[in-house]
Amino acid sequence: MKLRELGLTYTLPTSISKRVKSSGITLGLFGKNLKFWLPEENTFADPEVNGPALTGNGGGIETSQTPPSRSFGFNVSVKF
Repeated sequence: MKLRELGLTYTLPTSISKRVKSSGITLGLFGKNLKFWLPEENTFADPEVNGPALTGNGGGIETSQTPPSRSFGFNVSVKF
């Protein structure tokens, strides 16, 4: 199993957004590829990725996969 993406957003009260002549301000945090739950003998594999150029009956074979990157970020949305 994999926790692919998690996000949290908060909309500021209108009293604050009106001070900057906006109709709405939303702040958000997100994280991607946060957690893998894998068997102990399979510590580096991403369950969603196959190796390159595998077709037909080659599903589940991983040949040259790099570990997926974990990323974090924030966003700001302002409506006028």
